[in-house]
Amino acid sequence: MGWKRAIGRSTGGDYFPTLTSPSTTCFKCKAPIGRGSPRFCPSCGADQVLKDYYQALEARPALPALPERHITHLTVVGGFGWELQPGATISLGMKDDVLMLQGHSSTTVPYSDLLDIEIAGGATTRGTRIIGGGFGLSGALEGMLIAGLINSLTRRTTINSFVRISSTTGEIALHHGSLLPAQLREQLAPAVHAVTLKRSQANNPAPQPEASPDPVAQLERLAALKAQGMLSEEEFAAAKNRLLGSL
Repeated sequence: MGWKRAIGRSTGGDYFPTLTSPSTTCFKCKAPIGRGSPRFCPSCGADQVLKDYYQALEARPALPALPERHITHLTVVGGFGWELQPGATISLGMKDDVLMLQGHSSTTVPYSDLLDIEIAGGATTRGTRIIGGGFGLSGALEGMLIAGLINSLTRRTTINSFVRISSTTGEIALHHGSLLPAQLREQLAPAVHAVTLKRSQANNPAPQPEASPDPVAQLERLAALKAQGMLSEEEFAAAKNRLLGSL
């Protein structure tokens, strides 16, 4: 059939399925095709030769939705607790209050598990060497970074931004060679806000409601004041009635 030969030439020899038997309806719009089983549907124009191809496309599962915020080309510098090896290139996404680290293996961290997010670095002169830990991040990160890997990264870029993410399940240090710290912070804003809010709530716990005064103790105090002559009989009776009326 001429169609088959033409399609074969355009696809390098991989023929699409061809019409092997007369078809009376279009596979796409179900409209009558007519006598002779023409290649194109007269109603919608669908190519009947590519029926199987179109149907295979429609049957493909939908691609997962991209995270609301997404940072690519991050290099793992060090860490513990997560199966992400130093030197690996990963992406970092945020969606539905979850931080997603995706590489050869994937790790998800709910915002509620985050303990700290530090962002440091900036633009540097090409070729400048950095000694491990000397770029501004503090604490455990300084002893965790691999100085040789950092130096090899900084020799081929003028921007060196670093992110340390700590959670209840692990910690990771990341390097980015094209986004400045301010840009990384903007992308990580939802997660950074979650950490800030968590710290604020821990440092400023909600005030506890005051316990209601004990009416028995108040009556005893009124009686003591009356016995000491500080309240008259009328004053004691009025105060007692107000107290009992408030219960």
